[in-house]
Amino acid sequence: MNFNNGKKQKKRELHNGLNVLDWYYLIPLALIGAFVPTIVYLKITELPPHIAAHWVSSENLDFFSYYKSLWIQIISGLSIIILVLARIQNTFRFRNEIIYYPLFLYAGMIILSTIFTDPIYMDVALKGFPDRFEGMWVLLSYIVITIVTMNIVNQSSHFKILLGSLLVSASILSILGIFQFFGTDFFQTDIGKALILPNQYKYMSDTLSFTFGPHTIYSTFYNTNYVGSYMSMVFILSIVLYLFAKERNYQIVLGIVICLTFSNLIGSNSRAGLMGGVIAFLVLFIVMYRVIIEKWKQSIILAFSLCLIFFGLNTISDGGLTSNIERLTSEQNNLITDNIKDESNEGKISLDFKDLSLDKNRAILDMGQQILTVEALRVDNSMEYNHEDYKFYDTEGKTLPYTFNKELYELSFDDANYSKYTLIIAGNLVQINYNTSLSISLGTGPDGKIYFVNNKNQLVQLNTAPSWGFEGRETMGSSRGYLWSRSIPMLKETVLLGKGPDTYAIYFPQDDYIAKRKYLSEFYRLVDKPHNIYLQQGINTGVISLIAFLSIFFIYFYSCFRLYFKKNINGENIFNVVGIASFLAVISYAVTGIFNDSVVSVAPVFWLILGIGLASNRINKENIIQT
Repeated sequence: MNFNNGKKQKKRELHNGLNVLDWYYLIPLALIGAFVPTIVYLKITELPPHIAAHWVSSENLDFFSYYKSLWIQIISGLSIIILVLARIQNTFRFRNEIIYYPLFLYAGMIILSTIFTDPIYMDVALKGFPDRFEGMWVLLSYIVITIVTMNIVNQSSHFKILLGSLLVSASILSILGIFQFFGTDFFQTDIGKALILPNQYKYMSDTLSFTFGPHTIYSTFYNTNYVGSYMSMVFILSIVLYLFAKERNYQIVLGIVICLTFSNLIGSNSRAGLMGGVIAFLVLFIVMYRVIIEKWKQSIILAFSLCLIFFGLNTISDGGLTSNIERLTSEQNNLITDNIKDESNEGKISLDFKDLSLDKNRAILDMGQQILTVEALRVDNSMEYNHEDYKFYDTEGKTLPYTFNKELYELSFDDANYSKYTLIIAGNLVQINYNTSLSISLGTGPDGKIYFVNNKNQLVQLNTAPSWGFEGRETMGSSRGYLWSRSIPMLKETVLLGKGPDTYAIYFPQDDYIAKRKYLSEFYRLVDKPHNIYLQQGINTGVISLIAFLSIFFIYFYSCFRLYFKKNINGENIFNVVGIASFLAVISYAVTGIFNDSVVSVAPVFWLILGIGLASNRINKENIIQT
């Protein structure tokens, strides 16, 4: 990135009453962008019973979040020390920036939501939930990253160090992702396994595997959605730098970075990432259309290269990329036109399953084609029942004759219309199997009533969770409609204070079993995130904290609009270039946040870029005042 800053700008850097900050002070911030996203290392945590009750087992095996979380906290602590040293050395001075108000309000609400969380879940609020590890200390670390960056970054060399390290890291991660797309996963090689397994767990090497489908990119982010969030930011940022780069060598290098990140953006099949990239690119065109026209040769070369990559990867994936885009546009059209059909709705997720209801000693299973009713005939305090203690009815309420295999405890119906059903009856349990697509466990209690058996082998009643909106659109956006409809009612309890950082999974209605089966395909699916950063903030740290978070975006975007819209952008000024690049990257993150959550794999990079953008805007404002 070779930009001519001009003599006047260089003089401002060296003779404004402040000392020049040495480059090595930026190492912690550079590590946030370059090192943290690359961390993959096994951490096995034994969970206390009250946390294990909300998890899938009594321990958590994590490769992608725990150590990222740990290093974020360590590096942010170092950054605070750097900030103090930089102030002592008079390399910057604190300014009365309006952005501090929402930043500190957001921090305050995080702290208060932690203090007033349920004491039994205090450990989660502080350190984070299993597999996520985004508790209070991490959330405060994000804010520290932004504040330190926006204050100590004040020279062109600073921007080059931070952005250069970020782009190098993104290129490495993109190369990993490309190999994964072609079926060669570095983390499945002997070297890769050796790097991510501690010595005491080397024995796991032979059986270790990450279950991702063909032509899938997860890189070091664990979830393909987060690949999209990360790559969309770096992709759009790189395009801006490419269009303003003067030297051919820099154009080539940045062009390669763009191609690498683009291949991961589309190869991840993250529709959220695509949406963020598209919206950011539209804003880029509005802001920089003059530059695009002026640099038409570079623009055409870049567009042609990206088209080749798209068609190449799409061919290799047998049209997988175009199918993903078609699903995205179809969902948008359906949402706008209010035209969601059943076959694009629950039918695709729940197969034949329609509903299950319990009525005292009866369980009624609706499979669409037919209804099966199970009736318990007697009360047994010992809960020892056999097949003769039940009767079974068809759709019309007629008794279904059956054959019972005593050796296998297996019951099958004589009616050909019910040939897909097999029932296992043992003790007080009745397991209903429908082909291989459905298995339901029911239990008869000592009161003779039939209950649902949950994943903890407990007899429970079926509950319907409160919902708001998205009726008929539950499967929109890979079932985000369902998650949002059940999350929005939770906001009523978190207007002032949230439930506690990273406690979403604890308070989500996990007992919404029937709706989960309809829209998430599993009765017992653990929902640990709302797939929406704004709902996540509103529930975990409160609606007030969400307002503060949105205010950060609003203040930053307003500043960018005033600086960069309807103006001839001076491409000779690196602060202008970086300011626009950061602005578009933040837009991308804000859009993907509608569909994705905050996670330790991506969020620190966002908060770093936000700090870079705020620093750029501050310098650009000062330059305007001085001229």
